[in-house]
Amino acid sequence: MTKTAVLLVSFGTTYPESRHETDDSADTAFASAFPEATLFHAYTSVIVRRRVKANEGVMLDDVPAALQHILDGGFNDLIVQSLHIIPGIEYHRLCDQLAPFNRKFEHVSVGKPLLTSFDDFQTIVGWLKTVGTDDDGKAVVFMGHGTGDHAFTTYACLDHMLMGTNVYMGAVESYPGIDTMIAELKRRDVQSVVVRPFMMVSGNHVHHDMTSDSPKSWTSRLTAAGFKVEPEFSSLANVPAILTLFTEHAKQAVEAQHE
Repeated sequence: MTKTAVLLVSFGTTYPESRHETDDSADTAFASAFPEATLFHAYTSVIVRRRVKANEGVMLDDVPAALQHILDGGFNDLIVQSLHIIPGIEYHRLCDQLAPFNRKFEHVSVGKPLLTSFDDFQTIVGWLKTVGTDDDGKAVVFMGHGTGDHAFTTYACLDHMLMGTNVYMGAVESYPGIDTMIAELKRRDVQSVVVRPFMMVSGNHVHHDMTSDSPKSWTSRLTAAGFKVEPEFSSLANVPAILTLFTEHAKQAVEAQHE
């Protein structure tokens, strides 16, 4: 008898409300897409798991721990879905940690991160364009995480594909950074900016790097540059198009496994 488990793997956050919100949104989407499956969660960030244990007394599973729980539960069909935005460092860690378990299940399907194909980029750019406005003096600036991995180019590619719109894509830890954003906004004679996260959780980066009183935060930098700034805190977990694309990746992985 087939017993299916879906393991949803994310970076995680030390902000419990945001973590629960993201997990609940993902659970709702995947319970609908895979009604026969039991859902599990794992978190790839060592720092997040350590701080959550210290601050909340909660032990979050990493990928190996979650996989062992799934095995112990008698599941023989495994669907792993990365909830990462790009195929970067965290996704590669997931794949490395999954490898020793591959032979322990009858079937293993691995869904790719949000942005891994040209079709994915077109889908996400299509959604990003819907949040823009017709006001030439107003812009929407998304703040992505960024990475030291070669996948950092994802953010620059999105920003390029948005050329000619009033929606911009930056990254807090790589490129395009806030300096690039400010220069382009000034070139376009923008007066007001909505800044919002391009992340699955509204966590530390959002509350510190995006909107804090620190002179280095994006809100502070934009304000100091003369823009009227309106921060929005809603994460990508609240966007149906994002969740749908993740479930489609999981379904594609299952179909490929059974071909």
